[in-house]
Amino acid sequence: MFDERGNLVIIDRKKNMFKLSQGEYVTPERIETIYMDSPLIDQTFVHGDSLKSELVAIVVPNEEFLRKELAKTAELEQFVEAEFKVICEDPAVIKLMTKVVNDWGRKNALKGFEIPKCIYLEHEPFTVDNDILTPTFKIKRPSAKKHYLPTLNKLYETLDFASKAN
Repeated sequence: MFDERGNLVIIDRKKNMFKLSQGEYVTPERIETIYMDSPLIDQTFVHGDSLKSELVAIVVPNEEFLRKELAKTAELEQFVEAEFKVICEDPAVIKLMTKVVNDWGRKNALKGFEIPKCIYLEHEPFTVDNDILTPTFKIKRPSAKKHYLPTLNKLYETLDFASKAN
């Protein structure tokens, strides 16, 4: 892209860009970087499909900050002492984190199509050992997609169901 002074700025690798069904190009690494600036999010993997118009994401929440946030919310405070995996699986917590993702995206000037519409909360961080990160701590997109393919498909099924219900 070109900045306000007319200088060329490289925003992502071409191989990591993809096009959504409505023709918008998405650079997931830029979006992931924005979300990792949130105190409630440690890691993200943003995924898009050229046959779909929305993004989905795998989000690894920051356990410490998430527990503090849960303590502030009356209907979720029972999870403060729960096992982290149980917290990440609860629909109310997922709803809260989806709101965090939406609000953080808007606050950081992401366009509507760049904000993931459905998320999965992962309790285990991405690591080199689970083959999701490179030794330089960048996401291995093909490995992450392969690892999370059933989850990504469920996220898109949820979006498809929601759109048919409306």
